[in-house]
Amino acid sequence: MAAKATINWLDPRKGRNVDGSTLPSDTGVLLSSRHHLEPPGAYVVYRLLPKPFWRFWGMEREEETSLEAKEDEDHPVALGGKYYSEPLWNLPAPPNQSGCVTFRAWTDTGDASSGILGSARIWLEEMSTAGRAGADIGANISAPAISIGPKVSRGRDFERHWRVRVTEDPWVEISLLQAEAVIDHLRLLEEEYDNGTQLRREMWELPADTMTYFVDHPLADISLTYRVEPGEPLAVAVQVPDRPDLRAAICLQVHNLEDDSLTITPPIFLTNIRDRLIATDLTVGMLRSEPRDLLVMLDEAQLSVERVAERQGIDLATTWAQLVAATEELGASSVSDAAFFVGLSAPLFA
Repeated sequence: MAAKATINWLDPRKGRNVDGSTLPSDTGVLLSSRHHLEPPGAYVVYRLLPKPFWRFWGMEREEETSLEAKEDEDHPVALGGKYYSEPLWNLPAPPNQSGCVTFRAWTDTGDASSGILGSARIWLEEMSTAGRAGADIGANISAPAISIGPKVSRGRDFERHWRVRVTEDPWVEISLLQAEAVIDHLRLLEEEYDNGTQLRREMWELPADTMTYFVDHPLADISLTYRVEPGEPLAVAVQVPDRPDLRAAICLQVHNLEDDSLTITPPIFLTNIRDRLIATDLTVGMLRSEPRDLLVMLDEAQLSVERVAERQGIDLATTWAQLVAATEELGASSVSDAAFFVGLSAPLFA
């Protein structure tokens, strides 16, 4: 049985695979692939769009560049050969409104795609909340961890942790965008991604239900200043207490005070629905119709994947993969949470 075609990002300085990594902008990288039935002529590199744009722009990615695929003559073509891109590609600088941009490449024959590769000025990495601890807001900062928000109950309230990493040692300001600041950020980010080519204004014309998330301030406005060292990442925890009427949008922002650049997380939408707090990457109004309809179907089937598969006329494994993909697009913590959340919101979009 022939091996499956593969394509990977490589950092030639370190001689290693960097799929799934985030590197400083302007780093030179290349693509390497092998096991092709049909030799590639080029690698097409796409810039991945922020998730809130997917439904309204009608796409998940846009083409960034095309890199020539050269044959590595030391690897026999009979075994599928090995190919690499030439010349090195320098990672573009990210938009200032996000501070990070991700790329993914496909062969021009469509037989393989790479992992994602990020370009950033400051690394803002989401971490597991397990085993993390921090001080209350307003307390002295005890390096290398700070906390925004009061102490919360991990089982009921919202808590998420990030790690801030740098290559230099800048002073940074840590703050939380809330309510109207989040929608202002999305509108500015849309302008940067659009770059004046389409004059898109989808973030100005969001569904009414989605706009209700940009009103509430679940936490007091505050900013904390800290000097981050290259060898000592800073852990940041954000904690939001649940309440019956909670419906809010937040983003964590890191402002580099030395070069004035920003790094901002994707928005997190917090919804209390029937006494459950659910955190998602999108509102139901931002979710594309296909995953939304699939999750509604699962809710109507009382979480029976078998009944959803029968209704669609496809096999169980494919149905489950679709449900997992829909949940990942929404950004819910589980398939059952996604179905519960979307199912209760379905009448708004009927």
